[in-house]
Amino acid sequence: MEKIIADRENIRLPDHRINLRADQEALRRRLPSGIENAALTPPSLREVTEKFTEQKSQVGSILNVMLKDGTLTKINEDYVFDPSALTRLREDYKNLLRKEGKATPASFKELTGLSRKYIIPLMEYLM
Repeated sequence: MEKIIADRENIRLPDHRINLRADQEALRRRLPSGIENAALTPPSLREVTEKFTEQKSQVGSILNVMLKDGTLTKINEDYVFDPSALTRLREDYKNLLRKEGKATPASFKELTGLSRKYIIPLMEYLM
């Protein structure tokens, strides 16, 4: 009897691997650079898709692969983040909550220096 693996919301056979074509793998390597470099101010998914106009039809599929393997984290329908940036933010947010007992958009802005464009979705994600 073969075993199956439950990996987050996916069920797969132990030896299942996603194999991308060379052009898809090249796109997969290029996609996260703008998101990683942006830290807590990544471009929107629409902006990411527009940046890769020549491969627009593949961007969504590649992003889904990256979300499933944990390379990126989706916080809402508009934004994906580098998981390490979210981990650092989560720690800073916990420290803020310990110190002040609560977090408001104003205190979150002071903590991060971000605009409301990012503050509200991030606060919703972290709660």
